Amino acid sequence: MNFKTFFFAALGLYFIALTGWAIYDAGSATAILAWLDSPLGLQVVADLLTALTFAALWIARDAKQRGINPLPFVLLMVLLGSGGPLLYMAMRSAKKPAEMNTKACAAAPSLQAA
Repeated sequence: MNFKTFFFAALGLYFIALTGWAIYDAGSATAILAWLDSPLGLQVVADLLTALTFAALWIARDAKQRGINPLPFVLLMVLLGSGGPLLYMAMRSAKKPAEMNTKACAAAPSLQAA
């Protein structure tokens, strides 16, 4: 395991644990929804949803090119936030280019000089 893989895996597991603890401490989903009562809370939620939407789109596209099923990582992201993309980055960095799906790589557009 290289440092990059370890780093993203550790950070992903940390964020999953932090999210679980925050939800447990809040006691219920209604306590979390109380954030939407203030402009600051609304902005934080909107910013988080925007960032995670871009992350989900990137994961889906990148995973398709690499022949990886993106569904577990996107579902993990929907349920627990940043942990999904971070664990995807760990898995992605652990997989060598030679291990990628050759059919998906052949279908990827090549860079050719005009």
